[in-house]
Amino acid sequence: SQRDLLEQVAPPELHIRADAQAAPALRALLDLYGKEAGAPDAGARLVTDGLARIALVQALREPVGAQHGWLAALADPKISAALRLLHGAPERRWSVEALAQEAAMSRSALALRFRQLVGMAPLQYLQAWRMRLARKALQEEDTPVATIAWRLGYASESAFSAAFKRSSGCAPGLYRQKKRADDAARFHQPDDLLTR
Repeated sequence: SQRDLLEQVAPPELHIRADAQAAPALRALLDLYGKEAGAPDAGARLVTDGLARIALVQALREPVGAQHGWLAALADPKISAALRLLHGAPERRWSVEALAQEAAMSRSALALRFRQLVGMAPLQYLQAWRMRLARKALQEEDTPVATIAWRLGYASESAFSAAFKRSSGCAPGLYRQKKRADDAARFHQPDDLLTR
């Protein structure tokens, strides 16, 4: 469904400039969210869930509206199909031509439309998606790095490690250690605060 795809593709962080067209609406939504989040009233959860969805839609919109950006990409049947293909088989050795053929588009039309709506070329997007999956796996699983590399379509652990280092700034094993240490520190922090 489009909701599942949106949950997959939405970036973990969105930076909205204070002078962006969506900023005033987002500020008002987040203020209201903050008030409702702590409210004991019946229905507060329903209101906060709705406000969060509206805020996400506002944040994903481009200043010119829904003609460009993530929402437009998901609304475009062919680009949405291409995104589903990339998400469904990140391990596949995709070419723009193969992706275009499966999305029933010409290679040039797919490349142009994808870049206009998503903001990057299809294979660049695939690389970013693979790295997002890799970071998630390294943080949440004990799967060996070589297995993650294979699962994401890399011919070797060294090729994966080089790509990961370019993307994340450190080797996969070091990334896993840092994230686990950060998680452990966050997990133990409330106990430390209670004992003071």
